[in-house]
Amino acid sequence: MYMEKFLEQNLRIICIVLLIILLIVIFIFSSQNSRESLNTSSKVTNIILKIQDKIYGNRNNPSLVRINDLQVLIRKLAHYILYIFVGVLLIIIFTTLSFDDKYRLILSMLISGNLASIDEIHQMFIYGRTPKLTDGCRYIYVRCFNRNMYRICGKKYVFE
Repeated sequence: MYMEKFLEQNLRIICIVLLIILLIVIFIFSSQNSRESLNTSSKVTNIILKIQDKIYGNRNNPSLVRINDLQVLIRKLAHYILYIFVGVLLIIIFTTLSFDDKYRLILSMLISGNLASIDEIHQMFIYGRTPKLTDGCRYIYVRCFNRNMYRICGKKYVFE
């Protein structure tokens, strides 16, 4: 009994620390102007293209349009994955606090969705960055994914 309570408290502390670090990382990425954001996604794009060249051989050079599309995809995917982690960490934190099942899910969805909205508002004040209405769709997908992740892994972290 004592050991389970100890593990539960440590898991909660670890998840809170990870959540704070993750929110700082999101803020740092959101604070990048358009040029810095492009440079960051360009590094990842180049790595992906080098891996592709190693696997498929060095075919024709990829078109500039394809590279730009890949950079946009990488930026959107990075945001999506970061907010999935936010939702999962929130679900685990609320589970260790013994919240009722439906409240864990609702609170994690509301908090992660609001954090994502605040992130979009924050981007209004960064040179070269603009919040986009289409990014709202991303948060709907994140919330749905978080709901499904809760069904898959949420109950594994219940300490009785």
